[in-house]
Amino acid sequence: GANMFTIHGRTREQGFNGKADWQFIRALKEELEIPVIANGDIYNVNSLSGIHGAIFSSLQTIPLNENPFSDWDMISTYMDSEDDVETIMSPIINNFIIIKDASGLAYWPAIPVTTLDFMNTEEAYAIKTWAPSEINVSGDFTQPEFTSNSWQSGWNYISYPRYWNNSVETALNSVVSNIKLLKDDSGNIVWPELGISTIENMEAGEGYLLKLYDAQEFSYDSNSDFYPEDWVTGNNNSDVAQRFGIDLEYYESISKTSSNMTIGFPKSALSAQEGDELAVFDELGNIVGVSKLSSENNYVVVWGDDEDLVEKSGMLSGEKMSFQLWKKSSNDIFDIIPSWSEGDDLFSVNGINVAESIIVEPLIESSLTINCYPNPASDYVNIELNSSNETNSFIYLIDNLGKVIYHSNYLLNSGVNRIIIPLDNVSNGIYYIEVKGDNFIERLKFDVLY
Repeated sequence: GANMFTIHGRTREQGFNGKADWQFIRALKEELEIPVIANGDIYNVNSLSGIHGAIFSSLQTIPLNENPFSDWDMISTYMDSEDDVETIMSPIINNFIIIKDASGLAYWPAIPVTTLDFMNTEEAYAIKTWAPSEINVSGDFTQPEFTSNSWQSGWNYISYPRYWNNSVETALNSVVSNIKLLKDDSGNIVWPELGISTIENMEAGEGYLLKLYDAQEFSYDSNSDFYPEDWVTGNNNSDVAQRFGIDLEYYESISKTSSNMTIGFPKSALSAQEGDELAVFDELGNIVGVSKLSSENNYVVVWGDDEDLVEKSGMLSGEKMSFQLWKKSSNDIFDIIPSWSEGDDLFSVNGINVAESIIVEPLIESSLTINCYPNPASDYVNIELNSSNETNSFIYLIDNLGKVIYHSNYLLNSGVNRIIIPLDNVSNGIYYIEVKGDNFIERLKFDVLY
């Protein structure tokens, strides 16, 4: 079948004389679900006569959960729809969890929360689903050149309301010099300050987070101003593998959530070679960010905790980050301790850090065995730690839902160390003792029973 239909609004006998029949074009479009390109008697914004292409559509299909590492998507639409969010999500309701906007308005039927009524063509929305699916947004095709976006200084959740994909440099040409950072839902970024650009194209259906130095009014180009190389499908063949993940050799790929921060490592601060890998850890020793490095400027995206999950799935605001570097050439691991020209060691949602200098220290191999008694415990629990060397450690008491209810820092001596943790105000149930050192993490399960 056809992927697209083009039509001029005059008959063969008319040629270029007389009026184009736009009512006929609209009637044709109402019978078709594919895009229709129409021309004839179209005037630009300055009222200068000319013939320009125009795209009309009555339906946009937006794929969801394409990324194998995340259930979250950042989406937007080019359809001016009268359907409310509940109607749009109803065909996938058994696979749907939540959709929310930048201000916190949400449609979350399981709770239920219904403060987000409609989607518009100017904003991006975060949506979470259980598995890959798609939504259909019906309505009138927006003309992006006639929509003025009032973007503020700082973060903006922006749409891409065009049918055609386009490069960031072309799509955001008039604001490029004002961009601090642009990022998508997979951790790809455009960071002009460091000369890093991993977003190849802005794409229809995708939403983006944009940080500007100064407030600015902006309108996207008309759909008639650019046609991709593959004009039949509207697909300019972006590399899906590049968008969704990186080919890691040492560290494993991690789950991605709806919140993150971005950390830049200029080559003046971090000397890396092609294929080296950098990992970021939370205070429990979980990997929350990983990046394959080049010999130029580098960055890593650190993912925040998903509040919808019971178990901890990322960084908490204010939590301290730690960093490791794997050198491909030698297969060695190093602790790296950054000093910052921008930011600090603590995680913040949509934070931006830039490293000024880095201390690189070899990772010292060490081992730890852990035991606890009595088990079940009641008023207190004794922890016995046998360490192969003197080392700093963090000890956590974690409940069965993943919530940290006690933590403290201890200097462990080489040999056996004994520590008592009081269990005041701790209810009956299953708990975990977790001990994290510079290069180890051990966990032990025990019961509290009064």
